[in-house]
Amino acid sequence: MDAKVSPTIDPALREVVITRTFDAPRDLVWQAWTDPKHVAQWWGPHGFDAPHPSVDLRPGGAMNFDMRAPDGSILPGPVIIRELKAPEKLVISSRAFVDEAGNAQFEVLVTVTLAEEDGKTTLTVRATVTKATAAALPALKGMRQGWTETLEKLGEHLAITRWTATAGKGAKGATSFVVPGDEPVVVIRRTFEAPRALVWQAITDPDMRAKWWGPTDYQVNVRELDARVGGKWRIDHVGEDGKTYEFWGEFTEVRAPQRLVNTFRFESYPPAIETITLAERDGRTTLTNVTRVDTFEHRNGWVETGMERGARESMDRLADLLKTM
Repeated sequence: MDAKVSPTIDPALREVVITRTFDAPRDLVWQAWTDPKHVAQWWGPHGFDAPHPSVDLRPGGAMNFDMRAPDGSILPGPVIIRELKAPEKLVISSRAFVDEAGNAQFEVLVTVTLAEEDGKTTLTVRATVTKATAAALPALKGMRQGWTETLEKLGEHLAITRWTATAGKGAKGATSFVVPGDEPVVVIRRTFEAPRALVWQAITDPDMRAKWWGPTDYQVNVRELDARVGGKWRIDHVGEDGKTYEFWGEFTEVRAPQRLVNTFRFESYPPAIETITLAERDGRTTLTNVTRVDTFEHRNGWVETGMERGARESMDRLADLLKTM
């Protein structure tokens, strides 16, 4: 038994191994781990982010992977690079819950390996606890879940990055509207000159949502918007001819101020799942909206409703609203 690990720590909690295969080339996955601009978009479990990541990419170099919790508090995450072989292997050590004397409640050695085949990358994370006090037990119990959620976010980031880079659409204007050829989704992205908390308020407050959601030539009536798990939302658009178009759904995941997931229904169209994520850096917030349906045929049906025009005008209106808040 490692003398640096308290005997009260269950051996099953001392190592986590997770393997995931991403539909992305290895160079891109490596870049996601080592480029601060990428790290800022995915690091941390759901509800957390890395506000100011930095990477000194060399053996002995430091990586700043501090995490910001949903309540705004910062959890320091000092990391040292122990070994690297681009783009195949990265070994880092991290310390957490460091006291004033510089003593950490626990330390972890993380080995990341990347293997590519047919354009896809299999990533394996092995997190081994090298030091842990009894006080670290609650954190260690959540280590597997934390890594699982972090890699889920990495997968979403890689998919969005790949779609945005390779799709034929989405190049014009401040709003990116991407209709990828390999996934039945639509990806909308816009960066706003506003902090994340303000953007979150604008998308979850019923009165504010009514000021920007939808094309400019429709009256917006927010009938209901209860942004909590299990809460319902219902919004009507009323055209110049008086015809009403109804949209509705239910919130299935709410992690303020970062992630909002809901079902999305419109008339008789097949149901969709809408996922909105907000990532802040240097006072600017990038909103990414991924709308997913079950088939390409159904996705194309959604697009043909005028979805691109509505998305672009909505994002423009949201940008104007944020300037006044």
